[in-house]
Formats: sequence, C-alpha cells, structure tokens
Amino acid sequence: MVTYFSVISAAIALTLFSSGAAHPYGIETRVPNTALLIDELPSELPGTMQTRRVFPGLSFSNPVLIVDVPDASNRLCVVRKNGLIRIFPKTVNPASEDVSSFLNISDQVLDAGEQGLLGLAFDPDYASSGEFYVYYSWNGTDPGTSRISRFTNDNPADNTVDPSSQEIVLEVSQPYTNHNGGMIAFGPDEMLYVGLGDGGSGGDPLNSGQDTTTLLGSILRIDVRSDETDPGLNYRIPTDNPFYSGGPDGPSTRKEIYAYGLRNPWRFSFDSLNGYLLAGDVGQAAREEIDSITPGGNFGWRIMEGSGCYDPPTCDPAGLVLPLADYGRSEGSSVTGGYVYYGSEVSALYGQYVYGDFASGKIWSLGYTGATVHGPHVLVSNSGLNISGFGQDASGEVYVLDYHGGGVYVLDQSSGGGGFPSRLSDIPALLAAGRGVDQTHLGIIPYKPSAALWSDGALKERFMALPELEPAGYQNRGGWDFPENSILIKNFVIPLDERDPAGSAKRAETRLLYRKNGLWHGFSYEWDDSGSDARLLLTGKTKTFNITDKNGLPVILSYLYPSRSQCIQCHTRVANGVLGLTTAQLNVDYLYPASQVTDNQLRTLDHIGLFTPSLPADPDLLPRMPDPADTSASLQRRARAYLASNCSMCHQPGGPAPTHIDLRWEVVNSRMNAVDVPPGNGDFNLDGALIISTGRVDDSVLLLRMTLRDGLFQMPPLATSRVDQDAIALLRQWIAQIKRPSLDAVRLLLLSGD
Repeated sequence: MVTYFSVISAAIALTLFSSGAAHPYGIETRVPNTALLIDELPSELPGTMQTRRVFPGLSFSNPVLIVDVPDASNRLCVVRKNGLIRIFPKTVNPASEDVSSFLNISDQVLDAGEQGLLGLAFDPDYASSGEFYVYYSWNGTDPGTSRISRFTNDNPADNTVDPSSQEIVLEVSQPYTNHNGGMIAFGPDEMLYVGLGDGGSGGDPLNSGQDTTTLLGSILRIDVRSDETDPGLNYRIPTDNPFYSGGPDGPSTRKEIYAYGLRNPWRFSFDSLNGYLLAGDVGQAAREEIDSITPGGNFGWRIMEGSGCYDPPTCDPAGLVLPLADYGRSEGSSVTGGYVYYGSEVSALYGQYVYGDFASGKIWSLGYTGATVHGPHVLVSNSGLNISGFGQDASGEVYVLDYHGGGVYVLDQSSGGGGFPSRLSDIPALLAAGRGVDQTHLGIIPYKPSAALWSDGALKERFMALPELEPAGYQNRGGWDFPENSILIKNFVIPLDERDPAGSAKRAETRLLYRKNGLWHGFSYEWDDSGSDARLLLTGKTKTFNITDKNGLPVILSYLYPSRSQCIQCHTRVANGVLGLTTAQLNVDYLYPASQVTDNQLRTLDHIGLFTPSLPADPDLLPRMPDPADTSASLQRRARAYLASNCSMCHQPGGPAPTHIDLRWEVVNSRMNAVDVPPGNGDFNLDGALIISTGRVDDSVLLLRMTLRDGLFQMPPLATSRVDQDAIALLRQWIAQIKRPSLDAVRLLLLSGD
C-alpha cells in the first residue's frame, strides 16, 4: 500500500539525488588509468586456435544445432530450442532480412530446461523428396515425451515448410525432464540414428543405461525411408541391428537399440570419410566423455562414468566400451560432441574430430583411425562461448554455436602475443594491486560487493581497472557491461588462524578477469611463500594450507587455484561474466581507502562518470542486496542474498545448470521453481525430497547439497572444500519459516531497506 510517508520519502530522495547531497563522495575525481593496461592474450595459452564469428549480421536465440541443407543450395539451418528452425544463405555476410522461418512448431514444443526442439536431420534425398526429420519434446504430456517427426517440403527449394505436413514416427515417454539426448542423423547406410538419454533425474535411478528393455540410455537405429513399416510402428527395424534377434535382456531387448549404456549423448556425428560414429556423452558429476559408437556396444553408464567407476564405486569394466577420451571438472562440465574436420580453411585440423564443452567453452580435437587415438589436443582453452552445438557444411568446414550469445563461429589460427604478464611484477601497478595496495590516484578503483561468494573463509580485496576513462555500461539487473581490455582483480588472502584473521593472513592467489574480443578470460596467479610476487598458472592446481579455525581446532584446507576453464564455469555468459559488479551488490556503503570517506558505491561511481547511462534514480530507489551476515536485515533478504551471490550465476534461465531453478536476487520465492518442487537431478534417497521443503527442512535437497564436499554433488560445485556452516544455519532457519507469499508482497520486501 502506498502511504503518505512513502511518497514524501521518495520525493525527498529524488530531491537529494537531483540537487546533490552535502555528503562527500568516496572518490571526487576519476583519474585516467594508464598504469594498468593489457592489450593482448598470452601466447602461452594452451591451444593453437581461436574462434572467429561468421555471419556477424545474424544472431539466433538459444541455438542448439546448425545443419547444412543437402541440396547444393548453399543454405544453412539453425535449430532454436523454442521450436523454430531458421534458414539463410551461406554468403559472406547475410543480413537479418535474408533469414526465413523454415519451420515453426513452437506451439507443440515443451521449451524448458533441457527440453525443447533438439534435433534436425535431412533425408539423404531431400533435394527430390523434400523430407526431413526433427526431434522435439512434445508439450502434450508431463513431464514430457520425446517425439521424432517427419515433415515434407513440397518444394525443397522453398524456405518455408507447412507444419501440418507432420507425420509422427516415434514417441518415447520421459520419466523426468532432463537427459533427453536429442541428436538425430542419417548414417552412411541411410538409416536414422537417434540419441536418447537415460530419462533423467540424477544417477540414473531407473538404471535405464543398463536396461535394454527400454529405449532410454541408448542410440537407436531405425529405417524411416522404407515404404514398409513393422507392425504397430511407423518405421522399420533393420534386420541387421545388433539386437534384432535378442540381446542382454533376451527377447525383451528392444530391437531398435544400436548401442546402450549412455547417460545423455549430446551430439554425435559420422566421420564423413571413414564412417565412424563419434559421440559426446554428458557425465554425472565427475567425467565427460567422447565415444566411438559401435554396434551392440555397452558404454558403461551407470556402472561407469567416463573412465571411472560410478555405481558401484569399484567395478569391473570387462565387457564395457571405454571412451576414446574423457576429462574432469577442471576442464568442463557438459561435453558437446562435434564433427571430423574436412575443410580447407585450417589445414592443421584436417581429419581431426573437433568437440567442446558447453560450460567452460573449451575446444579440443583428437585423431581417430578406428584403432588408435591421437590426442586429445586443446585447441581453444577459453572460447568464452556456451557451446551448444557444432555443425558441418558440404565443404567439410565446422561451425560452432554459442547458446547465449546466439552467434555462429569457426576456428582460426590463434594470434596471441607475448605481452601478457607472466608474473604480477611484470606490471608494477598489477603487483601493487595484487598486494592489496589502493591506487585510486592511478585510476584503479577499489570496490566491495555486499554479499560475497563463499571461498572457504578467505579474505578478499577487489579492484577494477578500465582503460583510460572508458565507462561501464550500467543496468539495474545482471552484471554491468565493461569495455574491451578491462581488468578485474581479486586477491585471496587466507587467515592461518581464524581467531586472528588480520594478524595471520597469508596471500595465496590473485585472480584476473580480462576482457578481450568481447569475452571475459580468467587467469590465476599463485603467490610465492615469501609474498614477494605471484606467477601465472597455466593449469589449475590444489594446495594444502594448515589453518586453525575460529574454535581453535586444526583444519587442513585444500585450496583450489582454478583453471582458466573453471573460471568461466562460474563467470557465466548468462550472468554477463561479472558476479559482484551489479547494482544490487554495490548499492551499499564502502570505506574508500584513499579518502577515508564512507559512501554508497553507486553514488560515488556515478559521480566520477563510470556509468553510461548514469544512474536512473537515487540509490535508495534501486535494487539493494544485504550482507547475509547482517542480522539487521530480514531473514528473507539475507537468505536470498546468499543464494543469489553463490548460485544464481548458473541457476537462472539460460544458465548452464540442467535445472529450472531461478535463484536471481530479483526473482520472488514463488517464481524460483524450487519451493516445494521435486528435484530433477536426484533425490539422494530422501523421503519426500523437494528442492526446498517447507514442510520438512531436512528433506530439502538444496540444503543437503550445500553440506556435501564430495566434488560430485556439492554446491557450490567449484573452489570450495569447506562447508559454510553459517550459511547452512541461515538457510535452515529461512526454510523453516518460508511461505508462499503473494508476488507483490515479496517484491516490496526485496526492494525495501530491510
């Protein structure tokens, strides 16, 4: 309810904002930063390639696949997850008006989380038949049905297809919302191959991967081009399928299965010269893998995850097909299978299978002869892309899709230089910033977010160094936009005795976020024991510190220096790459070291001209997040601040987490998709498990995962080996009293001062 008092208060705030308050600013004048400048990526970056955007005039919302139209028309189709397929000519620089809507079935597609329009395959004779196939999650059932349908373009040269030409070929009921697979492709034998995940949840609770009486957890091989179909089916099962006459489950084995033991095959392709079927299979929580799919092969899930045992923890791999390559969480967390490169633009890649990771943006290649594997080799250590799919055109060139940015990319030779600092001391101002020295007089600006990411009790110092006097793009929600060559610095200082943090502080790490080519790149510098300098790490590492906790007890701290890929797994594209530099996080007071003035950070930054545009209102009228430890703030705001700062970079729409949860600060409780909602990624054997259980706190999966430090199911998933006990207590208290309030009531609560 709007009251007289609230109107008068707002008017006073606006008057002060417009006329300027008498209170001094934390920084009176911004000095051009010329002391801390970097203008190139390091030449010692692992990898020999870089991504280059093609078709720069085009952008596609949530693309998952790019497919060449096989009719010599030089056209490409981009599949969007919401149910649209867009088509455009493959010219040097097509414009948006050159893009047509090839197919629109959005009214039939369940577009949520991992569900959506996921696959497209053109009939080998599309030029004459006009037939093509799509894989999508049908919205007619709950939690969903995977559907393969045929569509016919009466004139294959046309850029638009009538959706009513649909013929349903296959439907598979899904027990959960995730792990749908989604890839379809015709093989050299002109059979249609279909990838299906294990049905979802977490840990394959139905054991679908090893159950051949279900189609789940498999790659299927069916004949959709024959004039004849098998009884009760809309396709024919090839008689040379490996289990046509029986399989692991005897006559109950589904004859359509070509290979099984797969968790979630996200993209597969055929080597266009040699015919090998290569697939990326997304792991549970430890390993991502690349497989050479062979007829009748059991690829191990859920007995194994990649090259390691999963369930049981010790296992016998006899009879299982091990991956060609796999990798752990230090390099990525969601593999995207690719293609064997046979183009002419990058001769060094010829014959190499190119694949990547959705979360880390890392890209690899490997050579495979059918008997031996060469590699894998890192091509791009940090593309900055959320790689949702690859594609290949008739010339053999390979394309890369960016899910969040919407762009199409190719690979080029890298052009990194040698001017990037290998030690902090290479740039005196960088060394000083790494030591925590204030350099406001040099245009290097200190800042402090209200709700810090949990980092096992480490103390932190933060600075931003934008080139010269360049501004940052202001927005009320999400991370601010920073100009090219911006540098963000964060120091990690470990209290060896938590009873005396300042007196026992040991400098451990300085992290840099560096913006280049429109992307953020993460780097870690490890301080030497003397604290005199820090060196750039090429890979991630773990170091042990012996500390004393605040209760006087000895603790062995396993401290993670993140790899460059891990940096980008947290600094996600959907969060705009920056986590603490948001309006809600910096709308708090801060004691500026140079002036010794305490001022609201937004007020000071706006005064010195950092923002473009300038603040739209007085800070009191803008989003504000409290410190979760501030007991003067409400329990609701403290708990939500913790979840926003520690979880929302992944758990929001379009984020890399395979869930529907939305933990952004501005989202009300009832829109989080978490309160009294069943978990989609495993119930951990909790009776009546819910993500956040308002009836029984101990049945809250969110809380349980926060107590884990197993490297598999823990939350946060990276850079922490200690449980945040204060946060556990806070969230337990919050969950115990949480209700489902009206949307308006919670909006007012989040925007209010307490």
